[in-house]
Order: sequence, then C-alpha cells, then structure tokens
Amino acid sequence: MSKHKVRFSCFPKTKPSPQFVSQIVRVFDAHYDAIGTQLLSKSLTDNSVLAVLHNGLAATGFQLESGKTTAKLIDRPVFFG
Repeated sequence: MSKHKVRFSCFPKTKPSPQFVSQIVRVFDAHYDAIGTQLLSKSLTDNSVLAVLHNGLAATGFQLESGKTTAKLIDRPVFFG
C-alpha cells in the first residue's frame, strides 16, 4: 500500500524526485478528504481547490494567486512567438 493517498509521477523516472515534491505531496495528502474527487459527490473548481491548499503551499515557499482581482494576481510576463 502506498504511503500517500495522492498518486503522482516525477520525470525523468530514472532520477529521484526533487525534495520539494514530497513537501507538495504532503500538502495534498493533508487535504485529501476535502479535495479528493473519489470522496466528493460534487466536483470542485480549480479555485476552490487552490483555496483549500493555499496556506499549505505558501508555507512551502510557493507564490500563489489569492483571487481574481489585479491586486491578488501574480504578474508574470507571457511571451508569444
């Protein structure tokens, strides 16, 4: 039996997963009952899942958007072509 409720893969498979992956999986595992699709009668939106995971992912050092307004978005340049 897997030690994680969350199934994940890292690539390349010939190398060990980076250390931060286990931190991310722990955050998802901690909130599995709230976001696991097998346990829910209704699916969630990406924003509702992010709201559940926000504090845990921020604690690992991720920068996260916290809403749809300009002040709550992360400004990232997008290059085309």
